[in-house]
Amino acid sequence: MSQFIRDSSKNRGSNGRWQFWVDRGGTFTDIVSKAPDGTLAVSKLLSENPEHYEDAALEGIRRALGVAPGEPIPAERIDAVKMGTTVATNALLERKVAPTALFVTRGFRDVLRIGYQNRPCARPCVRRCQRPLRHVFRSSISMSDD
Repeated sequence: MSQFIRDSSKNRGSNGRWQFWVDRGGTFTDIVSKAPDGTLAVSKLLSENPEHYEDAALEGIRRALGVAPGEPIPAERIDAVKMGTTVATNALLERKVAPTALFVTRGFRDVLRIGYQNRPCARPCVRRCQRPLRHVFRSSISMSDD
């Protein structure tokens, strides 16, 4: 499925090459393609479709460029490919992840809560933190030359 949109901005394709933006989700992969003439195309492919292609993002790029299956994608025709995914984020939010351990060096436990220090307001304010995904416990590992 593809939809074409004419980009009326002055920012046409870069150096006569294509630009791609890909969002891979658990069910669908969305691809926005910008042709050298500024035409935008939006396409949606199943993220998993092994009978027809190995990788949805590459297949979307291949189709936009008109490259046959099995042929190499010509890198010289591409200016940029930017990709994001919600697969891991959704798995974490829905708590559908395999049992996992994260080891943090003593003294850096607060880094998990601080993160990037993004603040919802400019001045100091009370911040509510979500419940951690897992519990924290102490352990120690010792090594010897026995």
